[in-house]
Amino acid sequence: YGQSIHPYRPKPFLEALKNGQKRVAIGKDANGNDVAIFGIPAKYPMSRGESVGLTCTVPMEDITSAFSLESDNDLLYCHIIRPDGTFVINGLNTNAPDYFSSVKEQYGNKDSESIKEYLDNIRNALKEQKSISASINEKNFRHQVYGIVMPYSEWYLLMVMPYGALDHIL
Repeated sequence: YGQSIHPYRPKPFLEALKNGQKRVAIGKDANGNDVAIFGIPAKYPMSRGESVGLTCTVPMEDITSAFSLESDNDLLYCHIIRPDGTFVINGLNTNAPDYFSSVKEQYGNKDSESIKEYLDNIRNALKEQKSISASINEKNFRHQVYGIVMPYSEWYLLMVMPYGALDHIL
């Protein structure tokens, strides 16, 4: 019932519901707007068989707004990324196709050991689906990053705190 929704990756979304798991995904609504789709397993008789679950959607712009991800003056910004590093939500609004490229872009495409080590640590945390706390210390740039696996999805939340404002206060 209601308007149709189309997850960008329908197979894992439907498989999770069929297996009795809750799931969050990104997709489009009937008007072509990007939405977050929240699903829970539920079986009800339907005219053409049985339902798999119940879903609701929230516009992605509402989620971005709730995370306060569009302000350049925030002391903290967040990214939501997929296991391959591509953005679900890009907190910096960069043109980079993925988080790893955005870090290199932010630090002037430097190939320093500290950036390589940091990116390797993030890749490993994504692969192992583990939380991570890491720092980037690169001349004029210092950031503390905390990452966690988001439940009911394949996503990873990265919270980034630039030290810039704190350095200027001290």
